[in-house]
Amino acid sequence: MRPIRATSSGSRYGGRPSRSAIIAPDSLPDMTPMVDVVMVILIFFMASTALVGPELVLRARVASDDAPAATEPLLAPASLAIRLRTDARVTLATGLGLRDAPIESLIAHIQTRTPMLRAASIPIIIDAAPTVPYQSVVDTIDALERAGVRDIALR
Repeated sequence: MRPIRATSSGSRYGGRPSRSAIIAPDSLPDMTPMVDVVMVILIFFMASTALVGPELVLRARVASDDAPAATEPLLAPASLAIRLRTDARVTLATGLGLRDAPIESLIAHIQTRTPMLRAASIPIIIDAAPTVPYQSVVDTIDALERAGVRDIALR
């Protein structure tokens, strides 16, 4: 529908438009729903982008809990486990010859065992309790990577 334009004061060009020259509100599309949808999509992408960032730093796979098939041997390949748990706001580690040692002791222990860990090439599984701070897991992975361990898994 084409709006009608009229001029007042008898002039062909210029002047103030008359009341009949105003465009009817029904002739324009309503932009509110489109703006709402665009804002929801924008907020979704902004939120999901912020959550993806920190996890990309960890280079570890997830250890499988699958039972062996009937045709597979009952002996699993050799692996070492490091168990992390919290006790009174302190992260304790068990594994690699340590029992309930503070996380700092585990990291120092890994550094002293660097030649052994590099030569062994055995997968190491980090089994962290849900209450363990994320930073403790990251510190453990960093220490293992500096020691030359390339096969690190999280359980």
